Amino acid sequence: MESISLTSLAAEKLAEAAQSHSGRAAHTIHGGHTHELRQTVLFITHSISESVTLSDRVALMSRGPGRIKDVVTIGFPRPRQPDLASTPEYAIQFARVWGSIRGESLRQE
Repeated sequence: MESISLTSLAAEKLAEAAQSHSGRAAHTIHGGHTHELRQTVLFITHSISESVTLSDRVALMSRGPGRIKDVVTIGFPRPRQPDLASTPEYAIQFARVWGSIRGESLRQE
């Protein structure tokens, strides 16, 4: 299966969609009543930047056999701010994900 990377425009559109339909509560008005919608999106990527920017949680897989080895909670509020990637908090989350991936890639078979 071919791996694809999102263009910045596609990533921006996906981020907008994720902000309005995140795993957090989204509210709609229907017949004068507020209803809570809970939706989950499973987004698979090889990009640490995309995962940290778009996700509330990042599930990291082991190298083999493919199992979830760690789940990193990304605690940024929604909607995400355009300058998020330039913040110290973003760098910390990026480093947490990278550290786990790097450790797995250095693991002996």
